[in-house]
Amino acid sequence: MRVTGNNIRTVYARTSREGAFFPITNTMDFVLTQNADVWVRTIDVNGIATVHSERVDVFDNEPPVVSVVQNGRVVNVVAFDSLSGVAQMYVNGILVDGDRHTVSVDEFTRRVSAKQETGRGTGQR
Repeated sequence: MRVTGNNIRTVYARTSREGAFFPITNTMDFVLTQNADVWVRTIDVNGIATVHSERVDVFDNEPPVVSVVQNGRVVNVVAFDSLSGVAQMYVNGILVDGDRHTVSVDEFTRRVSAKQETGRGTGQR
C-alpha cells in the first residue's frame, strides 16, 4: 500500500479492525509476520483523517502441489505452486530441471518432492 501526498502530516497503521493504530510517520515502515488486512490512517495538515484498507498476502505457507500420472510405461511428474512458484523438484531423490519431468515406470520409485521459490515447505507424493 503506497501512502503519498504533500499535505500528509501523520501516518498510522494497524492490522486488526479493532486494534489500535500506531504511528509510522517517521520511518514509513510496517512489518508483517503473516498475511493480513492492513489499515492505514493519514491525517493531513488541516487535521482531516482518511482511512484506507487493503489485503496484503505476502506469505505462501502452502507447499507445492505434486502430481504423478502414469500413462503406460511412462510416468509424468508435475509440481505446481501458483503463489511463489516451484524452485526445485526431486524425482527418486535426484534434482531435476524445471517443474515437469518424465521418467520410465521401471525407474520410478514414487519418491517426488518439490520446494517453493520462497524456500518454504515441500510438497511430496
